[in-house]
Formats: sequence, C-alpha cells, structure tokens
Amino acid sequence: MAKFKRILLKLSGESLMGEQRYGIDEKRLAEYAEQIKEVHDMGVQIGIVVGGGNFWRGVKDGGDRMERTRADHMGMLATVINALAVADCLEQRGVEVRVQTAIAMNRNGDHGTPVDVYVGENVSTIVVKIIQSYVTVVNKMVWRKE
Repeated sequence: MAKFKRILLKLSGESLMGEQRYGIDEKRLAEYAEQIKEVHDMGVQIGIVVGGGNFWRGVKDGGDRMERTRADHMGMLATVINALAVADCLEQRGVEVRVQTAIAMNRNGDHGTPVDVYVGENVSTIVVKIIQSYVTVVNKMVWRKE
C-alpha cells in the first residue's frame, strides 16, 4: 500500500540529458519511466512538471539579444518537447498520460483542459492548481488521474 495517493514530481530538463551535453538521453528517460510506472502501479496518481533546460535556458540562451517574452516562449516549447518524450515513454509501458500545455498546440497537447502533463508554468502555480483540482479542476502539466 502506498503512503501517498497523489504526488508531484519535477523532472528538470538537465536531468533528462543524462551524461549528454544537450537533448534527451533515452536510457535516462527509460529509467525514469520505469520508476514512474512502478509508483503508478501502486495506485498513486502522479503529476509531473517537466523542465526544458536541456534545450533552452531562456534569457541566458537569448544572450540579451532577444526579447524576454520571446525567450520564455522558446523555453516553454522546450518543455513541451520533453513532456512529449516523457509521455511517449510512459505510454510505451502502458501508462495512460495526457500532455497539458499553456501554449495552444491542439495536435500535441490539450490547451487548458483537465489534468495530465502540464508544462509552461512555474512549480508553485502548478502545485496550487493541483491542490485546487480535487476541489474543482486543474490545468497545465503531466498528471495521471483515474
């Protein structure tokens, strides 16, 4: 029996790189997916916040030559790439997931609808929304709900 019914997991983009200099290390991704599946199979509902630092570091990568909002949007797209990779790896293991994003991308993720892989918001905002979701409904991250 699991100690918790619901958990929130933060996967940084940097952690998805493994030993690589950028991108996604398939071995590391598979290790994470196996561990997440193990917890899921215990009946735990899992919210996953995914970072994008393995592809883009916002203003740092824009190097003061890029408008801040545009740089932030590029970082949000990096989080979507990672969320899709995590979702695919989990689905290959039989775990049902949904990618949720603050950026409208109808073919790749639901925009502003309830609960599954949220990306593009800061962690504290997501935590508040997850807490509210069991009173009402939540938006934006990787969340598994029965």
